[in-house]
Amino acid sequence: MKKIIRLTESDLTRIVKRVINEDKEEKYKREARVELMRLGYTPLVLQDLSSKELARSLRRENKNRFSSHDEWESLADKLDRFGN
Repeated sequence: MKKIIRLTESDLTRIVKRVINEDKEEKYKREARVELMRLGYTPLVLQDLSSKELARSLRRENKNRFSSHDEWESLADKLDRFGN
């Protein structure tokens, strides 16, 4: 038996925005992992880190290794927005 579900325009808008945000978060997490792997982090350590943890690691490495790496700070800010 098929079930028909009615969605309002606002339901569809909310779903599309959620999918787009999830895609952005994964993109930013992937970028952060690549940068941290270049510094010697292992994929096993990085695979389970949340967005907040990845942002914290980027900021820590930025502070310890570089005087200021604006691109990393920007990426960390983007990851902080997702906060999980």
